[in-house]
Amino acid sequence: MSYPASILTDRCIPSPPTEADRPHLSGLRTDPVGRRFLRGPISEDKIDSIVDKILKPSGPNRYWSVHRQSDQAFLGQISITPHHDSSDSEISYQFLPKSWGSGFATESVASVVRHTFGDQQAVYSITRSG
Repeated sequence: MSYPASILTDRCIPSPPTEADRPHLSGLRTDPVGRRFLRGPISEDKIDSIVDKILKPSGPNRYWSVHRQSDQAFLGQISITPHHDSSDSEISYQFLPKSWGSGFATESVASVVRHTFGDQQAVYSITRSG
């Protein structure tokens, strides 16, 4: 699995998260609108531990913060981690509600998948809502 420093898309820059992303990564996890399909907001007492793991990934875990190219605004986060049921990888993403509907997630996730997995024959998708 390849883990480039940054990936440039037409409008976004997915890159490994830095300490400057900490408040944004925390905000993603506490936002009730953004978390409504992800079992709700995460409690404040668990946030620091979660964000610490994102900022200092171990093993095969990979994370990207996504920023808009035009103004460097934080848009969301993408992760590739081992799937809990098998040896496959799981791709997850969360984007700020204000960025929904503009194709930033589609553009960024597709780019991360291409750069990470290359030309593998199959990528499977399992989605969840509510």
